[in-house]
Parts: sequence; structure tokens; C-alpha cells
Amino acid sequence: MERDIQVDTPAPHVATSPTSVLPPGSDTVQDAPKERSAVKFASSSVPGKFERISELVSLIKDVGPWFYATGGGLLYVCGFIVVNANLAKVGVLDIEFANATYFTAGLSFFLYLLVFYMFAGRAIIFGKSWMAKEIKEHLQNGGGQRWLPIIFVHSLINLIFFCCFSATVFAASAFKESPSGWFYGSLVVPFGLLYTMDITNLDVKYPKCHDVILIISKLAAISGFFIGTIKAQSALILFLQYVGFVAIINFVLDWFERRKTNPEHLSFTAVWGFTALIGAAATYGMTVFGEVNPRLGGARPEAVQLALKQEARDVLAASLHPELLPPRVEGKLVHQTPSFLYLAMPNRTLRLKAEDVVIVISKAPQEGGAVDDLIHNLKASTGAAK
Repeated sequence: MERDIQVDTPAPHVATSPTSVLPPGSDTVQDAPKERSAVKFASSSVPGKFERISELVSLIKDVGPWFYATGGGLLYVCGFIVVNANLAKVGVLDIEFANATYFTAGLSFFLYLLVFYMFAGRAIIFGKSWMAKEIKEHLQNGGGQRWLPIIFVHSLINLIFFCCFSATVFAASAFKESPSGWFYGSLVVPFGLLYTMDITNLDVKYPKCHDVILIISKLAAISGFFIGTIKAQSALILFLQYVGFVAIINFVLDWFERRKTNPEHLSFTAVWGFTALIGAAATYGMTVFGEVNPRLGGARPEAVQLALKQEARDVLAASLHPELLPPRVEGKLVHQTPSFLYLAMPNRTLRLKAEDVVIVISKAPQEGGAVDDLIHNLKASTGAAK
């Protein structure tokens, strides 16, 4: 019988397990089902991952001391520049090099740059590739050339949106006033529409409608941000600084794309980048550092009353009009070191020895943390919207 006839045929080379069956018309291993890739992952990928992790740990150990020393030094130098740029506004210079305030100010500056990179920075670095990917998907789906200008305009709106996003995130946690309520409130309804389209796959079925809603939502958020900055002027200054960073980064990226990379260009870029970092620290100190919550390393002034020793009061009375010197000196405490207190008063700034101050009475309400400032800003913006 025909069923008793057996023909010896060589087994397929790729069938290494019972589950590795090639579909009809497949000639290569790549066409095998995903079960084979799972077996391969279990057998070889995990050791490879452990090897990469061990290499990374080894690299961190090798560069660790150098990296930490350089990073700590940069934080300290930037903090020194930030603090003195802020004090320069009231005619004060602090040159106590052994001061922990410089390190906390440097951390505040690092947070300022980190928030920029998280949103606006990534938008300018990867924006061109995002736009190219969107154009490619549009053309692959049979879209026409007429929609390409819309994609280009969307990329510009996207960049402005992320600059507003970065400024809002930092301002909401660092400043007393921020446009966070207006910005986030403008995204509530569009987010609901976009999320519904996403989970129902309507964004795939109607991609242009999805893009239009996305563009309108970002324009609404941008408008909400600028409405909110009517009261929160510091957030507007922060936004303009982030836009300046975007312009600088775009210039650097264009420089590398148009010219061949060589040691001369790299050294020039390193020097120029360090100079830009110092300039950014000085700008941050002169503009927004004085509005940042002290719990985030900032230097927001505090209204205080000071009771001084009689000797210090006599010295002040000799330099000021005695009738202008009340029993307790009032002003804004703008800076403090172990040796001195800097008190800003109308038309003058006093530097008082810490040993001459008997008592310090805070006139301001208890400062909250970053979360408290965020809640306050959201309530304030919501109340303004109503």
C-alpha cells in the first residue's frame, strides 16, 4: 500500500525544535514563527544582557572618581556664579569659597537645565527625526503632498509647546505664581478626545483628523500658558530663556551636520559649550533664581524683622537717620552665610555680622515645599479662569 512506502528525506536545517515549523513559501530562518525567537532569547540574550550590564558597571567604576569630581566642581562653580549674579542685583558680592550654598544653588541650576532637556531639549534634538518619521508614515499610507506643509507647521508648534511645557513644569514647583492651571486646563478636553481615538484605533482610521485635534490642543495649551503669564511674569522669562537654549542647540546641531567633525571643531565646541554654560548660570542667577523656592535651592527673599545688639544699632544710627531706625530693623533677607546676613531695604542693602543679630523674626507665612507651591498655583490659576 502507498502508505507503507517511506521516503528518506533530509530534515530541514532550521527545524531545531518541534515548534520551529516554517510556513509555506519561507526560505530563511527569519521567516520562522516567534516561538523560535523566544527560545533564542531564553538561551542567549539573557547572558548578553548581563555581559552588557557588567561592562557598564565596569565603565562607571573606571570613570567614577573623575566623573564625580568634575560634576561636583561644575556644580560648585555654577552655584557660585548663580548666587553672586543674584546678589549683584542688590549690590552685594559673596566670595566665601567654602560655602555650601553654592552647591545647593548649583543643584537648583541643574534642575533648571534638566527640566529643559526633558521636554524642550529633546524636542529640538530629535525634532527633525520626528518630522521625517511623520512624513514617511504619511507617504506610506498614501497621503498627498499637500499635507506636508501641515506636518512642518506641526513640528514648529510642537517645539513651542514643549518650551511652554518645560517652563510650566519648573515654574509650578519653584515659583509662587505659575501658568500651570491655564496650561494643564487647556489640555483636559483634547486629551480626552485623543485618548478615546487612541484606544478605539480611530487615530489609525482617521489620521488627519487626529493630527488636527493634536495641533489644536497644543495651540490651546500654548495660549493658556501665555494667558497665565500675565500674572506669572517669571514663567514668561523662563520660557524666553528656554527658547534661547533651543536656538543655541539648533545652531550647534546645524554646525555639525554641515561640517565634518574633527578635533579642532570638537575642541572649539567644548570651549564654546563651557562658555555657554557659564553664561546660562549667570542668566539664571540674574533673572529667576531669586524667585525659586528655597527648598529647591533657590533664593526667594523672606520678609524679616531683626533685633540687633546696641553696638550695631549705634553704628547704623550714625550712618542712617536715627528717626528712620525703628527698634527692630525690617527688610528682606536676600542672603545668609555663617558670618553675615544681607538685608535688602528701600534704596540700600545692609550687610550685618551674624554675631550682631540677637533675633530674627519671619514676617512671611510659612514657606511650603515644591508640592505646596504646585497646589497653590493650580488653585490660583483655576480661580482666575473662573
